[in-house]
Amino acid sequence: MTVVDDIKAKIDIVDYISESVPLKKAGRNWSAPCPFHSERTPSFIVSPDRQTWHCFGACNTGGDVLRFAMKKNGVEFGEALRMLAQKAGIALEPVHLSREKAKSHERLKALNRAAALFFHDTLMHTKEAAFVRDYLEKRGVSYDAMEEFRLGYCIDQPGLLEQRLKAAGFLEKELIASGLLKERDDGSIGSFFRGRLMIPIQDERADYIGFGARAMDDSNPKYINTSQTEVFEKGSVLYAIHKARDAIRKEGIGIIVEGYMDALAAHQHGYANVVASMGTALTERQVGALTKLASRFVLALDPDAAGDEATLRSLESSWRIFDRPQAKSQSGPVLTGPAAKQPELRVMNLPRGRDPDEIIREDPEGWKRLVETATPVVDYVFDAIVKRFDPATAQGKTEITKRLAPLIQGSPGVFMQQERVKKLALLLKEDENIIWRAVGGPVSPKGGYRPRKGPAPVSAPYSDPAPKESLEEYCLATLLHFPELRKRAEELTPEHFINPANAEIFKRLIAIKNVEDLQRELDEVLVGHLEALNDFKMPPAYGQREAGLADCVMRLDERKVRFEMALLQGQMSEQTEKEHPDDPEDVQELMRRAEELRQRLAGIHQSRNLPAGRGA
Repeated sequence: MTVVDDIKAKIDIVDYISESVPLKKAGRNWSAPCPFHSERTPSFIVSPDRQTWHCFGACNTGGDVLRFAMKKNGVEFGEALRMLAQKAGIALEPVHLSREKAKSHERLKALNRAAALFFHDTLMHTKEAAFVRDYLEKRGVSYDAMEEFRLGYCIDQPGLLEQRLKAAGFLEKELIASGLLKERDDGSIGSFFRGRLMIPIQDERADYIGFGARAMDDSNPKYINTSQTEVFEKGSVLYAIHKARDAIRKEGIGIIVEGYMDALAAHQHGYANVVASMGTALTERQVGALTKLASRFVLALDPDAAGDEATLRSLESSWRIFDRPQAKSQSGPVLTGPAAKQPELRVMNLPRGRDPDEIIREDPEGWKRLVETATPVVDYVFDAIVKRFDPATAQGKTEITKRLAPLIQGSPGVFMQQERVKKLALLLKEDENIIWRAVGGPVSPKGGYRPRKGPAPVSAPYSDPAPKESLEEYCLATLLHFPELRKRAEELTPEHFINPANAEIFKRLIAIKNVEDLQRELDEVLVGHLEALNDFKMPPAYGQREAGLADCVMRLDERKVRFEMALLQGQMSEQTEKEHPDDPEDVQELMRRAEELRQRLAGIHQSRNLPAGRGA
């Protein structure tokens, strides 16, 4: 996740706006008189589902929590970002590490390495750790694997770890900063991992950055990790990545398991392309690191109800990674940016009641077969979503269709769309035309898909529906690379961009004459994002660039209109449900705006030569 994502995840837009605006519940949304202009009827709508706001009155503008903070406080992007970061308790780092910070990082890595070697020596050579060695042997972990992965034991002896590491030249404040020592409630300092099996966590360069630790008694939680430090963030690294990196790149496929022991067992039995998510749903950063190495991945999480939920969470949290381009890696608060091709993702069909660790130890060849027969992700999601609701009821069908619509709409090509509509129709026992209507696709009198009229452009980018940010970033990258095309985007405004970083760059871009001046104008938190946009690979032919930009502009405009229509429809529904509706003139005004938006949408569809009702 980016720093903007982190901030927005911690600050709910309804809570934030309600601190200064008297919001009232209005169906699924919240409404109030607009805080930015005087009005009689509330035209200011806040959507908790979308985490956005919009004014349908004189402002006719909207955005996310960041854009509200900018408008309310009269500040620029960077200042609003800093204000919200402070409110969310998130520290903003500079784009590039200072020499002092880099030196601190190296010290922490050296400290973790020294601790790992001490823990490992304790495990392999002390009588106090004999019971831990016995436990590992019973789990099928060989001595060679214990050596290779530097497994260790943190002996339950107060002061010992601190004494050893101080003798090696490390300071108490560094031990605390690393997470190895913790300050207790009474003010004393003690080892965080006492009495636990220690599993060193290394990054891609094999630097020691933290630890996983398993309790050897009935202590809860069973597994704990190093707390977040300057060099360790659980959602940014995968266990065993330093061992698996070359194998994943060579084989072109990576296997993702959940636990440390699962990954250990896989490597011990020759499956070197396996990494572990360390018991949590995959994050965008983790998947982003993997997609640099290969184009195919198999998820192999625990085969129980909790495992199914974890798999769905993993798919949801990383779905944007698989569907849209990604930014090149940067340090500091880099925002989203362009990326690599979409990988193939599958989900392993693990037998119920058996973990990957157990299967690999007992039947290594069986594990190989499970990898080869893994289910394509779309099929898995279809089946998993259908299981969560009752497909025999109207409500269940509605929920299932709502959740699966993005998969159908984002299918690569009309034939794949048709196939997925047919699959959903069979699962729900409904006519395909009904499914097409529900997911926002076209229908014909005879049923099925109705192709658009006229030939589709052969090589124009985004001929199929594209995720929100790839559209935005393709548009910005084109304008950055080819300023002479700026007139083609004159109808766009910053409000057309959902990503606040993209909106800010667009606003600056259209306000300057010379693109070279843009970087000097930008707040430092946006520099990394601008660099990623500059690296966006553009079509070689001028005609393709021009056609691609024109298509992106229309799609961005269509998306904005659809969003405004959805919010306006909510307002109109609220009025019709009231026992005593507001002033009839106000209701008429809502209807007039809705008709305006419908006509505008029809015009966009006509320009794109699409059937009515179908869009990006």
